[in-house]
Amino acid sequence: MKSALICIFISMACLACDDDNSNNNNKSAQCGNGIIELGETCDGSTIETSCSEHGKWAGKPTCTAKCEIDYSTCESVVDIRIGWRTGCAVTDRGRVYCWGQGIDGEIGNGEFDNQQRAVPISAGGSVHFMGISAGFRNVTALSDEGEVWKWGFQYYGEGYQASSAVPTLFLQEQTFVQISSGNNHSCGLTALGDVYCWGKNEYGQLGDGSIDDSYQPVFVDFGKDVEIVHLALMGVTSCALDSYGNAWCWGSNDRNRLCAEGIEFSSSPLKVSPQTSSVFIGVSVGGFETNFLDADGAVFVCGSLAESASLVHVNLEGERIEQMSASIGLGSDGAVYDWYISGDGTPRISLFYTGDIENIDVVFSNKISTCLIDNSGMPWCMGSNLDGEIGVGELDYFSEPQMVLSPLN
Repeated sequence: MKSALICIFISMACLACDDDNSNNNNKSAQCGNGIIELGETCDGSTIETSCSEHGKWAGKPTCTAKCEIDYSTCESVVDIRIGWRTGCAVTDRGRVYCWGQGIDGEIGNGEFDNQQRAVPISAGGSVHFMGISAGFRNVTALSDEGEVWKWGFQYYGEGYQASSAVPTLFLQEQTFVQISSGNNHSCGLTALGDVYCWGKNEYGQLGDGSIDDSYQPVFVDFGKDVEIVHLALMGVTSCALDSYGNAWCWGSNDRNRLCAEGIEFSSSPLKVSPQTSSVFIGVSVGGFETNFLDADGAVFVCGSLAESASLVHVNLEGERIEQMSASIGLGSDGAVYDWYISGDGTPRISLFYTGDIENIDVVFSNKISTCLIDNSGMPWCMGSNLDGEIGVGELDYFSEPQMVLSPLN
């Protein structure tokens, strides 16, 4: 009898102990106490991971009410541009980040200082960007509502003729689906395929038939039934691509880059048609030339060192170019190529990059700096870096791509 009572007492004590342990376990696993416990990946503001560890370039993960990490706030780069010593990127969440020279407010963060690391730009919480273009000490951005925002120093009709260190809404009465900028002029493409340009116009780069600077957008006339589908500007030359596969160029004809002889410039668009049965699907203006890409992946050039007014075929020995920027192109083999036409008219081609970055999706170049975006949305830049315009935290020249430093959270 006595031993039975002892057993009953021991059993009750064990049950009480189990109940206490159960209560303690429930209390320690309670979501919201700021401590990451078994079964939780985060708790409140306690998050022990980052967007970069999840393969994203920017942003900061958040913690849900169930103490699970939410990576939807992380960001990947979808577009990148470098102008005159200032670089900017647009992410898949519609945010813009800039770095490099900022003495005229071209960083857009409210300050007039250089930044060697990307900093976020805000035009208000409800504004999301889908495109960016960088010019000479100024930046133009396009919102997903088609609005044009600008910051930095604005010259000769660029809107303000003064420095603005924060994004300023430039156009409200006109909306666009694409923008592109040269040194001190910009053009916008509407959803209907019309083109309007504004800014400096000493070489007719606005394309309205005059050489008058314009504070407001002027209409570019391509003739009846011509629908423009793409714009490409650099320096003081402008080009466009129409829905029929023809290219149009205007502005400076330096080195015959308009594919025309005997003129210094053209203030109206000049048509450039393919020499083959194919059609053009791309056009880009480089440092000394204009480049044309046809549907077969072949590249044609006018201008360059040869000052050729006729299209010269750049033979890439069977390799197709998928996209190009200036005279830098992404091949179907994943390699990046560079080309020019020498003084004797011979095309010169070289492998620009065949390194460790796999699955390159986007190539951008202004000829002195070049950037790549891989298929995970990571940006890489190389080349001239006098004011930190490739965003790697140093001012050295880099002959190989370096990952653009993500902004500090």
